[in-house]
Amino acid sequence: MNKKILKNKYKKYETPQNMLFTVIDTKVLTKALNNTEMGLYIFLKAQSGRNNLKGKQLRLKISVGQIITAIGWRLGTKSINNMIQKLVLLKLIEIESKCGKTLEIVFLDDEKSLLNNGYFKVYAHSINAIVNSSNGKQKLNYLGFYAYFRSTIFENTEESAVYDKSPLYLSKVCDMSYSNIRNYLQWMRENNILASFYVRAMRTESMCYNKYIYADMHDCQKLVKYINDGRYGSVITEVLE
Repeated sequence: MNKKILKNKYKKYETPQNMLFTVIDTKVLTKALNNTEMGLYIFLKAQSGRNNLKGKQLRLKISVGQIITAIGWRLGTKSINNMIQKLVLLKLIEIESKCGKTLEIVFLDDEKSLLNNGYFKVYAHSINAIVNSSNGKQKLNYLGFYAYFRSTIFENTEESAVYDKSPLYLSKVCDMSYSNIRNYLQWMRENNILASFYVRAMRTESMCYNKYIYADMHDCQKLVKYINDGRYGSVITEVLE
């Protein structure tokens, strides 16, 4: 296997100094949220702060107008209001108070529920990259997709930080078509949200196929080691891109 691409592709990548992340309770995955709704939930929770005097629950003061401005979705008022109400009905958030147009949103997960249900992480540097590279409703769609992607990643070992599965798996996780998943993954590659290698892998001794293998951008070196080591996942014969 020619390892030049493997060695050089992310050679100059610098891991963010501040690896801030938001913890997401896995119960959110059981709520049948579409990409846009998940994206709004992630957008709001990533901006929240912890108030230790009120049960250690994350909370956020924000108006629908501020959300619309931040997202750049000029005609999104009705949709945003509807999605907030859905998050309330699903008991993911609670509107604790309303002062004028400002809502005080409380996120209903806490340390106990996170321990009981499990959790995954979404990283601030990836969220910021998505926010800075997209606009309007599509910004929420990309954030939602990123969250669903992150829900498949575990960080206890080097190999578990890597997504070495078919896009069909994500299609089931997101409840989206295969073609849409491929489009989202392409956008994530082109905008450097996800690190990736396009590889040739062995299906049988006489048959090979090409596919992408992914990791969050800050795990790009784990992805390099995963492919270089050859002990995990697919039997890779060549790195093409």
